[in-house]
Amino acid sequence: MKNIFKYLGALAMGAFFFTSCDMNELPKFNDKDAFVAFNKASVSVSESAGTVSIPVTLASIKGKDVSVSVEAMDGSAKSGVNYTVETTSVSFSANAPTQNVVVKINDIDGFTGDLSFTLKLTASGDVNTGSENVCQVTITDKDHPLDAILGTYTASAVSYYSGPCKFTVTFKKDANDPYKVWIDNFLGDASWAGDDMLVYGVVAEDLSTITVPFGQMSEYTYSNGSNVEFMGVDANLNGYSSGEGNWTITITDGGKNMAVDYGVWAYIDGAGSINVLLPDWTMVKD
Repeated sequence: MKNIFKYLGALAMGAFFFTSCDMNELPKFNDKDAFVAFNKASVSVSESAGTVSIPVTLASIKGKDVSVSVEAMDGSAKSGVNYTVETTSVSFSANAPTQNVVVKINDIDGFTGDLSFTLKLTASGDVNTGSENVCQVTITDKDHPLDAILGTYTASAVSYYSGPCKFTVTFKKDANDPYKVWIDNFLGDASWAGDDMLVYGVVAEDLSTITVPFGQMSEYTYSNGSNVEFMGVDANLNGYSSGEGNWTITITDGGKNMAVDYGVWAYIDGAGSINVLLPDWTMVKD
């Protein structure tokens, strides 16, 4: 969609420029480059969304009476099972430059995982389709087995360097394994690294514990080319790397509270520690 607005913005600036040059002559534009595109290249909708509308816009200064066809292409989501496209074509005019592709999302009982399909616009020749003539639609599963623990928690811990601290920890689902969870900001305040500081854990089927292996390496790369290693730390500040154990995160109150047994030592080879959290810290769901 950003391409549409850039295109319209450029033409609008051109209109101002030419008008200011000669107030007695109206500007004339050639709309041969007008095009139709989805407002976004991808959208996510809940499995329980019901009927959703996905906008499509005609980028044109004067406006045109044109139509484009809409085609659905299955991915992991199947037409007639997970979704039904109720719009097979969209028509535009000068007074209606934006229209919607209407899709019915079917709510499937039980866990299916996130599913996706693609919508594609095809022009008849009276108008072009833009670079965003396809839109990937992801149907997010509302029945994920880890729903109770996914989301953000406020952690309370003690840093070896700075004392008591609070920070936000986010639990994210894995794209393929329903009992694998990705934990962001596990070492304390590392929001500066974004998703490059994730560690993974395996959740018990009864949602009682999460087992997080020691010695995981982050994707974050320090200036010397090294990654951050996450080690377990005991009460005597002994560090444990890969192959020597796991953190056990105990889940209570239906996912509202968590407790971490070992501390976390975030270490960069050749550069030292980023942070050390002491053992026995807790998290409360926001």
